[in-house]
Amino acid sequence: MSRTRRIPTGSIHLTGIVPHALVRAVRSVGLPGLLSLCVMLSPAVAQPDTEVLEARKPAVAQAEQLPWLESLPQAYQQAQQHGKPIFLRLEGKSCPYCKVLDEEIQKTVAQNELKRWMLVRLDVDQSPAAAQQMAVGPIPALRLLTPTGLVIESKDGAMAAGDLVEWLQEHYEAAAVIPEKALLATGAPDALDVIRLVKLFKKRDATLREAAIQRLLPYPDAAAPLVVNAFSEGPLASQLSALELLREWKAPVEGLDPWNPNSLSLERLQKLTGWLEQIDDTQETLVRKKLTPVELNSCSKMIDTMLTTTPEEARAVRERLARYGRLLLPEVTARLKSVETDQARERLTALRYRLVAPDRLVLEWPGGIDRLAATDVTVRHKAIDELSKRATSQEEELLLELFSDPAPLVREISLRTLTTVGGTSARKSLIQLLNDPEPNVRAAVLKQLAEKPSASIVPSIATYVEQEKDPDLVVHAVRFFREAKGNASAEALVKLFSHSSWRVRAEAAEAITKVVGRYSPQKTLHADIFMALIKLLDDEDSFVVSRAVDALAEADLVVAVEPLAKVAARHPELATSVIKALSHGEKQRVKSIPYLREFCRHKEAEVRAAAITGLCELTPKEVKEELRELLADPESSVRTAAANALFEILRFEKNPASVVSVGSPFSDAITRKLNSALANKTGATGSDTQKEDEENAPKTQTEDVPNQQHTRDYENRLQSIREGKFRAAWMFELVPLLESMLTQESVDEQLAGARALIGLGKDQHTIPRIQAILKSHPEHISSIASVLPWLLWDDRVQLFEEMIQVAPAPSDLYETVRRMAGPRDYRAVNAFWKLLTRQDMDAALAFMIIRNFRQIYFGKSYYDFDDYSTSTKKRVAADMVPHIQSSVFWQRTVALAVLLSVSREEAEKISESLLSEKSTSEPLREVAFHVYLVAQTKTQARNSAIKGLSEKSPALRKIALAYLSMGTQAVSSVMNNKLALEFNNPEDSLSQKWGLPIIPEAPDGLDPQLLKPLLNSDDLQTAAYAGYLLTLLDDPDGLPVLLDYWSYSREKDLRWTRLVFRAIAYKNEISQVPLLTSIYEQQIKPLGYYKSMTKEFYWTIRIMTGPDILALRKRIRDEIGMHRLR
Repeated sequence: MSRTRRIPTGSIHLTGIVPHALVRAVRSVGLPGLLSLCVMLSPAVAQPDTEVLEARKPAVAQAEQLPWLESLPQAYQQAQQHGKPIFLRLEGKSCPYCKVLDEEIQKTVAQNELKRWMLVRLDVDQSPAAAQQMAVGPIPALRLLTPTGLVIESKDGAMAAGDLVEWLQEHYEAAAVIPEKALLATGAPDALDVIRLVKLFKKRDATLREAAIQRLLPYPDAAAPLVVNAFSEGPLASQLSALELLREWKAPVEGLDPWNPNSLSLERLQKLTGWLEQIDDTQETLVRKKLTPVELNSCSKMIDTMLTTTPEEARAVRERLARYGRLLLPEVTARLKSVETDQARERLTALRYRLVAPDRLVLEWPGGIDRLAATDVTVRHKAIDELSKRATSQEEELLLELFSDPAPLVREISLRTLTTVGGTSARKSLIQLLNDPEPNVRAAVLKQLAEKPSASIVPSIATYVEQEKDPDLVVHAVRFFREAKGNASAEALVKLFSHSSWRVRAEAAEAITKVVGRYSPQKTLHADIFMALIKLLDDEDSFVVSRAVDALAEADLVVAVEPLAKVAARHPELATSVIKALSHGEKQRVKSIPYLREFCRHKEAEVRAAAITGLCELTPKEVKEELRELLADPESSVRTAAANALFEILRFEKNPASVVSVGSPFSDAITRKLNSALANKTGATGSDTQKEDEENAPKTQTEDVPNQQHTRDYENRLQSIREGKFRAAWMFELVPLLESMLTQESVDEQLAGARALIGLGKDQHTIPRIQAILKSHPEHISSIASVLPWLLWDDRVQLFEEMIQVAPAPSDLYETVRRMAGPRDYRAVNAFWKLLTRQDMDAALAFMIIRNFRQIYFGKSYYDFDDYSTSTKKRVAADMVPHIQSSVFWQRTVALAVLLSVSREEAEKISESLLSEKSTSEPLREVAFHVYLVAQTKTQARNSAIKGLSEKSPALRKIALAYLSMGTQAVSSVMNNKLALEFNNPEDSLSQKWGLPIIPEAPDGLDPQLLKPLLNSDDLQTAAYAGYLLTLLDDPDGLPVLLDYWSYSREKDLRWTRLVFRAIAYKNEISQVPLLTSIYEQQIKPLGYYKSMTKEFYWTIRIMTGPDILALRKRIRDEIGMHRLR
């Protein structure tokens, strides 16, 4: 296939048919050879001048090359925000003249002109949809577009730099047109808006002309004089647009034809002028309820024209047809059923979508409707994804119409978007789609309704389920009921327990507990539901029974015990699940125990294993015989389960009352109690420090840093266990059985036996077995960690160090660190410092160590330290300072973070010192700057951040910008937000009072000259921060940069959301009300009324004016409630 290429060369054009083979041959013959060959093909053509031939030589002077975008949608977005027209070049890799053009564009004269254009460069083979949209033939193809996507001028072929600059300058003003705000506004236009709208009548862009007509149509009293004037005295384009409006207003325009100047007689124009005096300002605009035969015939002819004319004229016709809206949909839908060509299908589909698309969307999303209708499914996928990001409730009808698309992904995204932005009316529309004959449509609707369920439509879905014959679709409905919850959903699910499909019954049984909970029923309805579940245990299908067993597992119903036991007899494969159901709850405990004892003698090993586990949980003091029997079971899995069950008994077994009345020191809760008791005991020694603690600490303070006496007492109690105290005598009778497990083949069995032996104090020969398992099977490290609190110190620290060595990754040590800190042995602190030297240390494990430092020092891992004494905090601070001076980054970081939590003053001093030291590494400098800012008062931190804007380090400048933009929350974590800086900040405790408008303000003392250069930062967040702050300093360049980042950031962080709505509100940027609406619908509203962000959003946009923002605020008040916003 050949391609025609026209190569402009100054004022001379070279035209020829260039086959692909010839294009490939150019690499060997070069440009002169190609030109000669083209002349041979077309002898009459003129020879090109020397300017283009010279273009092959490198330019002498070149400017720094400007960036080119590779996406039209991105170009539209940025062009509208920056107010730049678009220069689009479409080219191909094998096109020699594209290389000629490229070298011309690189010249300084061209680069200087292109600075004021939004530049886009597309490959026609990689962007076929864009090539089709721009009607590309020969390449290179050059197009000048408005920021909204209107093609102002076109040229094909290479151009010399001077000619290109002249062409760009000639059409710059026409291309730089941005849609009038009057087009996007609502309500009656004022006089100035009418003038602006009438001026649009003469624009080439049919979208603009039609939008102006539709904007003025409801307001003849305000617009008619200027429209009549445009018809009488304007150019032809204005006359044609004005005539369309006048006809809609029933003005006397009979016989008037702008194409025939003679028809515009003075008498007829005077009659039109006289009509102006008769306009009634109360006159209602015609609202069509249906198309008349004449209108339908006219529309049909226009559609015929649209299907056969050029792409540009087809879009113009489509815009004229758009005024008929949904009334024309039946005609378009009927035609689509018999369409024969891809072009016709695309144009009809685009018309179908345009009929229901709001004018605002078409203006702000150029080319979007065409891409939604493209035959290329990839193009449609990208288009619907773009639409989903910009859609508001105004696009509800379009989203519903898109559901007719054959591509599943398009339907899915359109429905998901609809449920996000559409509200109640959208749900009603979706419910109507459940009557669609296509099962895939109904399934997609149910899926979307389940993602954002509403209790209000449960009755409608229940009615639908009663007549739905497809069990797969009923299963989708079950999932909706599961998410919607409530009594109505529960009743609908119970009805499905008797459905003919086993899948439906099983899904309903599984879903019911998500609706009413898994525990004992508290209401009559819930009791009826659980009785229905018990009845379902008799179902003929074992899978349905398994779902019912699972639903009853935690119900703790005495009446369910016997039916559950019978299930195990009828369905042996469900016995294990039945046993787990019988092993929970106090109410059914007495009745369940006999069944569990019986199951301990079951022929299946899996059942015996589950039975001993459940029995030990329900009656830990009365399992002697069963444990003795099952620890000697022939099956390894049973012995393993028995040993693990014994281990759990030992963890929670109560100590004799004479020993502090606390349980074993080896579960988390019991360890805390024992530590507290030991701390109380050592606190009575009478030392000066402890007296100071007692005098200075609040009344709730009961603990101090664990000292040597504390450690000795803890170790003594561990030793007592090893001497056979605090354990029932029968437990020690099990030791031989447990020891025999250490030599078995199964590693799980060895580990289970070892843990139980250590719990009994028999660790002399057990620790080597544990160490061997750790070395050969490091995947068991978390299970091995559970024995750490049971070991004497020397063994404990040795095993801990070995665990550090073999752990595959830092994440494998979380449980190890937590268990090591449990006993609150102060010596463990040094082990943690050593751990921080690990080469692959990461922020998550470092944060875990910080939490467990606090566990050791304070007895709890959280950061509310007001209950602890000053001397204790000083002790911690003194311990941290030497490690801040360490050479290990993670030691310094952790020490600095812990210091911040106990002494903001010391943290401020040391972090300031680190910042001033030239030897401080860049990563540590970043951590220190975070700490420095959060340790200071707000005023101090603000001044420090402003000073930080002059730092040479881009990272420190970014931290400073983040603080100035977002405050303390932006800098209260480090290492990509994986290590939180936790501290008490009195200023955070001040509650926000709502009820007054919030006026965003820039930080005092902030110089915009420090920010301006940062707008061009390569780091998009840095530029966005600068844009936000400049917006508050009344710099017009700030907001577009912030919105650029917002538009293209994948994650919509609420902190950035806050900056966006604050900046828009401050500028009173009415054109961004659709964006504010989208933010409300997709981010603010889902938060709920109780979140402060919801209130802040409302009271911030409260400072804005205009009918659109008033409508949004009214909607928020209606949906949230004014009393809640206050």
